[in-house]
Amino acid sequence: MFGNSRLVVSRWYLDCVTPEGDFFIGQAVSVRLSKLHLSLVSGVTGISDKIDRRETFAFRETFPREVGQELTWNCAPLSIRGTWNSLTPKFEQELYSDKNQLIQWRCMAPKATVNLQLGDSRIMNGVG
Repeated sequence: MFGNSRLVVSRWYLDCVTPEGDFFIGQAVSVRLSKLHLSLVSGVTGISDKIDRRETFAFRETFPREVGQELTWNCAPLSIRGTWNSLTPKFEQELYSDKNQLIQWRCMAPKATVNLQLGDSRIMNGVG
């Protein structure tokens, strides 16, 4: 459809907010053009009024994985491991398409319960 030199950009956003107001917002981005492939992961946490931000290039894609109504994200560069269990059905929308371009939006877990481990010790339970 797009030939061998198509540009493919994939982006994931995942978040978690606890009842206490602590939060995590993470993203994974992949850019591919022919054989060129770049990946970036970033995360922002807010715990007890302290905000911490991390960004790094990833040498392998560290995208979340979807199995049924569950998303898991094990991202070593950000030192996180989490599970998002969707409470509502996912939905998709094609935003734009022509012979050279396609933009799709997929919301895999519009509302989810989240169990997220940050580093070796901190665990967050909330909604995402």
